[in-house]
Amino acid sequence: MAQRRWAAEMVAPQYLSRAPIKEGLIDFQFEAPVAMAALEEFAKQIGDQYEKVSLIRRQRIEINLTDGKGTQSEDVNLPPVGMRFESPKSGPPHVVLTRTSGFTYSRLEPYKDWEQLRESAMAVWQRFLEVVQPEVINRVAVRYINALHLPLKEGQPFSYYLSAAPEIPEKLPQAMSAFIQRVVMIDHKTSNRAIVTQALEESQAARTSEGVAMFLDIDTFRTKQFAAADAELWEALDSLRDFKNSIFFEHIKEATVELYK
Repeated sequence: MAQRRWAAEMVAPQYLSRAPIKEGLIDFQFEAPVAMAALEEFAKQIGDQYEKVSLIRRQRIEINLTDGKGTQSEDVNLPPVGMRFESPKSGPPHVVLTRTSGFTYSRLEPYKDWEQLRESAMAVWQRFLEVVQPEVINRVAVRYINALHLPLKEGQPFSYYLSAAPEIPEKLPQAMSAFIQRVVMIDHKTSNRAIVTQALEESQAARTSEGVAMFLDIDTFRTKQFAAADAELWEALDSLRDFKNSIFFEHIKEATVELYK
């Protein structure tokens, strides 16, 4: 459904030396699952580069219909579905998730730039290709989770810093203690899609002398078949990163840019 756009303050994409990125990740989903034995062999080859290596298991959620309470736990009786590598002994801080269904490289703060994330992820991916040999990727994604610390003053609306801030009808009380806003968008020219979530948690809502903290989560992805070793895979990631940048800067205003230059 097309949406009418009103004139708004435009912010040009630019480099932010103190970008509010908590995590930036690259993710591949496989068309056919790979063998757990191959993931274990890959772990033998790179495991000594990390302080912590652990198994990924399915989560089991049980809900008691009598009292409505739910519990979540690892089912140790089910076979593992992947490996997690964290706390690298050298290089930028990151986490690698290898699963029978996919591969994720997650760059943690302090974040430097896309080039470093891309280069580091590609190096691990090339090793993964050699050992595990996935054949077809059917979904690629670039996701960035931003923590925006906004020095809002008493009575100042979120729209001072955000171009798509949630609004309360003007005749209702205007104090906002929490919100979550989720939009799914499609770029038909590139087949790129994005899930954009803006959220203010209740625990973050109390105003202090430093304002409030909220999340801007931008998950861009493309569903298409790629050969796992094809350069087109990385061209798609570059396109998704550009899409992510456009979304980020369209969601903030100049006052926010000034906070992170």
